[in-house]
Parts: sequence; C-alpha cells; structure tokens
Amino acid sequence: MPAAPQDDGPGAARIARAVERAEELVAVGDLPRAAGCLRSVLANMDRAAVSSAAVDAAVLYAHVLTSAGHPEVGLAWARWARPRHGRGPDDPVAVRILGVLAASLHATGQLRAAAAHYRDLTAALTRLDGPDAPRTLAARADLAVVLHASGDCDTAHAELGAVLQEQQSGPDHLMVKLLTRRACMYRDCLDARAAQCFLQAVARARAVGLAEQVRAAAARAPCDRHRRVCTHRRPRPTGQPPAPSQHPESLEARRAGQPTPAARSPWEAP
Repeated sequence: MPAAPQDDGPGAARIARAVERAEELVAVGDLPRAAGCLRSVLANMDRAAVSSAAVDAAVLYAHVLTSAGHPEVGLAWARWARPRHGRGPDDPVAVRILGVLAASLHATGQLRAAAAHYRDLTAALTRLDGPDAPRTLAARADLAVVLHASGDCDTAHAELGAVLQEQQSGPDHLMVKLLTRRACMYRDCLDARAAQCFLQAVARARAVGLAEQVRAAAARAPCDRHRRVCTHRRPRPTGQPPAPSQHPESLEARRAGQPTPAARSPWEAP
C-alpha cells in the first residue's frame, strides 16, 4: 500500500499553488493551460514522498484530461490517486476521486464499472449532502446516462424521471439540462413521441445561456450505436399520454404551485 501523503516541504507548497492556478483556468474553460500547469508539477514531484497536494493535483489533472477528451490517461491518474489520498471514504478528496473515476470509466466505454462507481458516489453524497442535494441528484442523473448507454433503458428513463421530479424546485438551468438529456435518451431509443414531448418542455423553459446547447440537442440524430443495445419498451398506443408523474408538463405545474395534470500509464502525456 502506498505511504500516507506528506503535507510539508517546498515541493508540496509549489504543487498547491499550481492546483490553485489550474482551478482558476478550469473555471474559465482553459483546459489546455490547466493541464499543462498540472503536468509540469506532477512530472517533477518526489514520487518517494507523495504529498496531499500532489494527490489533489492528480485528481484535478484526471478531471481535466477526461473533460478534454483524454479519458484513458485521466483514468490512469485517478487510479494512481485513489490509494494515496490517505483519508476516509467520505472525505471530499475521496468523493472527488470517485466522481472522476466514474466519468473516465464512462468515457472509455467501461460502462459496468462506471455504473458501479456512480452508485458508490451517489451513496457517499447521500450520506454527506442528503438524498435531495444537487450533487446527489447530479450523480443519479449521470448514473442514468450510463445505464442508458449500456442498454438498461427503462431503468435509466425511470431514474432520470425520478431525478426530474426531485429537482423541480431547483435552478432553471439544471432543469433544462435534465429535460434535454431525457429527450435525447428517448430519441436514441427511437421513441420520437416521448422525445418531442420533452423537447417541447425544454422550449417552454427559461434556457438562459443554454439556447445553443438546446438547439444542438434538438437537431442531433439518434445514436446509431445505441440501437444495438436498446431495450426500451415500445411507445404506448397513440392517444395514451405518459404517466402523469413522468409528464414534463406536470413538472412545470408543480414548480408553479398548481395541481399536477483500457488503462494507460499516468506518466504518459495525452
């Protein structure tokens, strides 16, 4: 087992400053410069005495690489960091590692492992934040996407529908993202009627700052790859609406207060 991380020394302080700078770059969307900042300090760290700052840097680097389209290397860094953080399972760093692992596993197509990590992440966030907290609901929504990609479509639709119900009092931008995600999932299942129902709900919502993303989602064709694994039950007969609890209009009514109608080395540059 790797030694517990060290927290002192000039090297740790230098890495901590690099992490702070990289977080600033991530916040403004400059992933290439953030990756370069972290790559430099990680390449020069003392591997015989890994500091907590180095573990934090590795986790952030894994996140940046995965977000920038290099999930294989991101996964390697997340796996490197996990046994070295030296903290309990509910520590913020441990929870962050779980999230990065889940995302990188999903991005590399390891869907069963990704789903398992998202379940662990959901359990940890439920203990820390509560079952209805934004981070918990976001993890459940990500789990639904992974389940859908693996072909467990109706479970995925039900899970995302439950998240939508519990998120009805949350920020409008998050509701729009969830409705759009659900519409796209139905479209990939070739359930055009349900997809259109949710896209109409998105069009009625206040998509401030998300208009371009919504338009792109509405224009996207169904995913050919999903057809090979799709297990979604066929749509109901014409004229029979979705169950009230799953209908997007019921979400809007409730919010208005109305009655409801393969692994690579972490030292390998991307």
